[in-house]
Amino acid sequence: MEKRFLQWLGFGFAALALLALAVSLIRDTASIVDSHAKGGDLATWVGAVGTVGTLIGTIILATTETRRKRQQEMALAVLTIAGLRHKLIDAGIAIKMLNEWIGSIQRATYTDNARNLHQTQIQKLDLWTNADLVPLAVLPGKVAVHLAEVIGDIKQISDSLNRDSFAYTVRVDYHFSVFKRNVGEALEKLQSVLFKTVLAPPEQNSGEVDG
Repeated sequence: MEKRFLQWLGFGFAALALLALAVSLIRDTASIVDSHAKGGDLATWVGAVGTVGTLIGTIILATTETRRKRQQEMALAVLTIAGLRHKLIDAGIAIKMLNEWIGSIQRATYTDNARNLHQTQIQKLDLWTNADLVPLAVLPGKVAVHLAEVIGDIKQISDSLNRDSFAYTVRVDYHFSVFKRNVGEALEKLQSVLFKTVLAPPEQNSGEVDG
């Protein structure tokens, strides 16, 4: 609703600016007409009026085309994010489960079976690509940027879950803290995107397209 209000406010300002320009042009045209009417220069009068009409028509067409293009871009973004729905949800679940496990394990006695389970879940994820994210660039909240970052985050997390790498990470406080932070940040970005898009109320999604 806030975004739609701001868009309509922008159109209102544009309309006011157009009206002010039209008034100014009409005033100038009237001045030209007055100055040339005495000399009977009808051709000049007609040309001035035609110029004003052409300019106003050009501005209206340009504004309409810009809005139409924006609506098409938003519609494509909504369709794209809908197509990525299951990939995003699956990634969110896998990272959330890993985050909960990381927060509860006893570092000295963790089981390798659990580590292997989480690594397998991460590796099986069918991730989106940067090409998938291009249409999402028009969405607010840096949706495309966050999802591009999550691709790298998940790959790094997967590498860190290798048996030898994780055994070393668990033993060193600093590396374990960094690993926990990476998992937490990836989860935060995913949840942010999910609640702004595929898990958002239907009226919010439709508002983004219509706005």
